[in-house]
Amino acid sequence: MKKILLLALFLATISARAQAPAWAAVQATPALSAPDAAGNRYATGSFTGSVTLGSFTLTNPGPAFYVAKWLAASGTYAWAVQAGGYAGVANVAVSAGNVFISGDFTSPTATFGPITLTNSNAAGTANTSNAFVAKIVDAGTSASFAWALSIGGYVVETRALAVSGANVYVGGGCNGPLPNAATFGSIVLTAGGSYTPFVAKIVDAGTSAQFGWARGTAGSSVDAIGGLAVAGTALYVALNVYYPAASVFGSPGPVAPCLAVVRLTDTGSGTTFDWLTAARSQLPGSTNTNVYTYVPLVISGSHLYLAGTYTGQATLGSTTLPAPAGNAVALFVARLTDTGPAGTFDWATRASGSTTSFVRPATMAVQGNGVYVAGYFQGAPVAFGSTTLATNDPNPNKADLFVARLTDTGSAATFAWAKSAGGIGSSEQASDVAVRGGRVEVTGFTNGATVPFAPLTLTNPVAPPNVGYFLAALLDPALAAAAAAPAPLAELFPNPTHGAATLRLPAGAIGQPLTLLDALGRAVRRYPAPAAPETTLDLRSLPAGLYALRGAGAGGQRLVVE
Repeated sequence: MKKILLLALFLATISARAQAPAWAAVQATPALSAPDAAGNRYATGSFTGSVTLGSFTLTNPGPAFYVAKWLAASGTYAWAVQAGGYAGVANVAVSAGNVFISGDFTSPTATFGPITLTNSNAAGTANTSNAFVAKIVDAGTSASFAWALSIGGYVVETRALAVSGANVYVGGGCNGPLPNAATFGSIVLTAGGSYTPFVAKIVDAGTSAQFGWARGTAGSSVDAIGGLAVAGTALYVALNVYYPAASVFGSPGPVAPCLAVVRLTDTGSGTTFDWLTAARSQLPGSTNTNVYTYVPLVISGSHLYLAGTYTGQATLGSTTLPAPAGNAVALFVARLTDTGPAGTFDWATRASGSTTSFVRPATMAVQGNGVYVAGYFQGAPVAFGSTTLATNDPNPNKADLFVARLTDTGSAATFAWAKSAGGIGSSEQASDVAVRGGRVEVTGFTNGATVPFAPLTLTNPVAPPNVGYFLAALLDPALAAAAAAPAPLAELFPNPTHGAATLRLPAGAIGQPLTLLDALGRAVRRYPAPAAPETTLDLRSLPAGLYALRGAGAGGQRLVVE
């Protein structure tokens, strides 16, 4: 019986590598955020007069926008709140039952429940904007704004939002009259150039909040934040340095044009610069960078995943990706490991086509050794490993969405499959990808009336050329196979032991931080994520007794210390 089970799992794995899954579900939806831990999403949009969201009707005589909790299981709304003003939501983050949003507003004021923010530009001067960050408390069947803060300046925008405990981090960019670029409460950020990227910290006190610090770059022109992620006090920022910068978030010395991944440590009242890792790509005869990212960074243990586009030969650590043909724009996916004093590229791979192909990622998710990337492509067919996708519409200006899975082996990654969807006479793009159970869920938008998601068809309730939104799902056999297979345990030896023990991870396991618990369940030792298949654990000075080791691949194994 055991041999039969192993054979079935082996065949399922082979099938997962060889064939892309079919679309299993698709439905029209509002514009949705990424899912929270329960799979629920948050719908956002603007309106004037009134808008009906399920059983909720919001009214506002002037311009307004809404945030509503959309229940994935039923497709209904749990609650809806509104804010007034010419404004829009750019980012949504969920933490501990609270919903955090960021965006910008161009009206003289913006109201968030009882809170009014005033635009720093006189009467909301044309073509100017302030940014906002707000907190919504989710009470289950209702919600309310707890606080809202503004970021003043001539033109300010937010592009990323991350939450860790009581700390909210926002990343974006600002430009305007020198010497000041933006104001964060009482904190004034000096302009680093014509456009200044920033990262700022907000301390959430429950029903109020204040800015803790703000950091910008110093240089001639640096693009705004491409990605932001947080793990404890470690803050990771990705940004595109188009022209030489004197300093990037406190980095020592100038930074040449590149895609920069920076780690900062939040010290409470400020930050310290830890390291900067650069990816570079230039076209012949050019000194400007041609490698970019606007995809949210994804953290998995000590690993950091990023994706973007490049033209010209690209260098990411020891990996060189060949230049795309002619004017083609290629996709790259890469993994870094945070070793503490540095960030190092482990691998990088690409998807590309012929001279007229264009492929751009928009979102990424990581589950185990599966890396899922989604976005859009147009022009000539694009090769994702051994799978080549072509758009349904021969018009090179029409785009189809794609979603692809890569298998991370630790030292390399390969495309396992790629899938597309799109109609004729319309464009489709993916905006978010998430893994829930055995489903790969993709949200996106289209300007078509009907769109094939073979073997299904999406009917758009919004008349073209207006944009309608959707949620689609694939059933990935690799996820089902991983769920059915017994998880391999790490080896911990010698056991019993004293002084030290060796942890040997199973093949393909991705290292995660480890915790040693005593017999009462108290954490007595913490170890960083293993950077190699075998790691020595220091057990010196521990009292004799029974302990349990928890972490990736460890499986809560027992360890006897003599």
